[in-house]
Amino acid sequence: MSGHAACFLNEFDLAQEHYLASSKPKCALEMRKDLLEWETALTLAQTLAPQDIPYISKQYADQLEFVGDYMGALASYEAGLKSADGSYDGGAKDARYLFKLYMALHRYQEAARTAIIIAREEQQAGNYRIAHDVLFGMFSDLRTNNIKIPQEMTTNLMLLHSYLLVRLHNKRGDHLKAARLLVRVSSNISKFPQHVVAILTSTVVECYRSGLKGSAFDYASMLLRPEYHNKIDSKYKSRVEHIVKKRDRAEIDDHVSPCPYCSFELPNYDLVCSECKNTLPYCIVTVSF
Repeated sequence: MSGHAACFLNEFDLAQEHYLASSKPKCALEMRKDLLEWETALTLAQTLAPQDIPYISKQYADQLEFVGDYMGALASYEAGLKSADGSYDGGAKDARYLFKLYMALHRYQEAARTAIIIAREEQQAGNYRIAHDVLFGMFSDLRTNNIKIPQEMTTNLMLLHSYLLVRLHNKRGDHLKAARLLVRVSSNISKFPQHVVAILTSTVVECYRSGLKGSAFDYASMLLRPEYHNKIDSKYKSRVEHIVKKRDRAEIDDHVSPCPYCSFELPNYDLVCSECKNTLPYCIVTVSF
């Protein structure tokens, strides 16, 4: 009762003393949370409610960010995400918040790693446009600030860009370009888990109609695996089965050009030189070099 009375009189420090000395010490913590005094709440939570530390740390981080203390906000948020073994234990929402703080602090390398995590979460969920935009924004910021771009970011952005351009080339009637891009995506199909069968089916159809019959056969064979066969759209199933039975391996050769780094001749849709191992720059419309 004495704690409540002191709280009613706005004697909050005194109220905390009474609460801590009572049989309900957590009331002190709840009072500080109600007052939005997150720093004090965080101190109390260390002994009274360790399970509340992540939530309180995030609230404190929000408060520090609001007043422009980005370094303090980052420290609080990271502390709240740490698990017992010292590793970080946060989801996509937490990663987005960290990304925002890293960018505010111009800590671009950490921001880049966080952007990759965010994009990976979105890509795994099938949100390819969102994943692409996250990576492209970070890619642009890194280039602007002359910071080395992680290889994983470059590769994932290229795959997402390839996938998103397939529809454009289809609408234009350029099925060979669409097929080349789909082959690239299908060779990394594990990165598109929400639409495996749909992408493989599109790859088979586009490859066969554009003369890449060997590639069509390869991916049609993959579709006939037990885990995929029953998921093929009924209007394409007989066509896929026919392509496998026919076993036509004819393939139109890709045009070759010299690697801009070592002059080794390689197919235009190979974006890593097999000779010098450099990642090659590519056209944003065709995603070839």
